[in-house]
Amino acid sequence: MGYSIMTPFKSSIDKEKMLRFLGEHFRSFDTIGCSSEASYISAPTDDLSYSNDDGTPVVGFNYNSAIDDGNRNYAFTICCWMATAIGLEKPFETKEGDMTFKFILYDGFDEMPLVSDKSLLDKVEERIYVDETGFCMSFSEEFMRERMKKEYFLKRMLLNHKIDLARQSEELLRGELSRLNALWLEFEKK
Repeated sequence: MGYSIMTPFKSSIDKEKMLRFLGEHFRSFDTIGCSSEASYISAPTDDLSYSNDDGTPVVGFNYNSAIDDGNRNYAFTICCWMATAIGLEKPFETKEGDMTFKFILYDGFDEMPLVSDKSLLDKVEERIYVDETGFCMSFSEEFMRERMKKEYFLKRMLLNHKIDLARQSEELLRGELSRLNALWLEFEKK
């Protein structure tokens, strides 16, 4: 079984621009210094196994069901970063009426709005909490520690392992997003 995670764009021009940029600057999860288990994840592509086929231009990743957390988190992080940079926006229904957010797509249909305002987290369903760079805060050590406070003892033991992984990868992921942001600003000037 396979999956796809992707970022929708306003236009084919934006999609092609992002593909050119990633073609020059994308580095795999292993390359940035994270060890990962053997699993399949594609390079960034617009040829996605599970896209919505409605003509919306998208860039993302295909991966298999055996993917490790690190590679999956990295793919989600890069998609959140792409959406933050030049992704499509649309209105989403919230507890306070419609609000416009950038978003990513899971398997072409599940729309996940990106919320960077912490005060809106309880008001938006199925959202991803990101910082200003597009870093997915769900993968942060801080988030894992908060979650651990709410879990039962047995789950806490498992979450301790997740906190260790979050701590190890957060610095690398944030560093990679910082690198991509700096390169993107230069790329945009061309």
